[in-house]
Amino acid sequence: MNKALFRLRTTVATGAVIRNGNSFLLQPRQAAVAGLHTSSARYNGGHVSPLKAFADSVRRQVKENQELQENMKLLEDRSSMISDSAAMKKTKEAASASSEAFRKTANVVGSAVGEGFKAVAENPVTKATGEAVKSTAKVVGTVASAATAPIRNTEAYKSVEKN
Repeated sequence: MNKALFRLRTTVATGAVIRNGNSFLLQPRQAAVAGLHTSSARYNGGHVSPLKAFADSVRRQVKENQELQENMKLLEDRSSMISDSAAMKKTKEAASASSEAFRKTANVVGSAVGEGFKAVAENPVTKATGEAVKSTAKVVGTVASAATAPIRNTEAYKSVEKN
């Protein structure tokens, strides 16, 4: 191999040869890398070291977190402005007043319905009807029991009832 070519190859490995017109200048590798490459992704052919990727991710997340905190503070300030506004106070007072009026009306209606049920339950006609239904149910039960007694006294019914 030609000595000049060998020197050129070893020089390229340890530094950079930059053409300046018809002559060549030797530049140290670190300076060449800093001058020729602006990012490790371009220098490494698209590969980013895990440490650099981690650092970039942390920087991005810190920036997003700062933005989130600023947005939360802004939202908090705006919400306190809304809750302190006169219109909001009037709305709360109106809602409270209407709630109280609804509660009073519901109590009046509830007591009226309760009194109505009590009056109906104490009515002699309702009492007589209730007694008639009870006595009819007793009679129907007794008749049904008497009608099914022959069937219930059979051995087949007793064995089915056990199982």
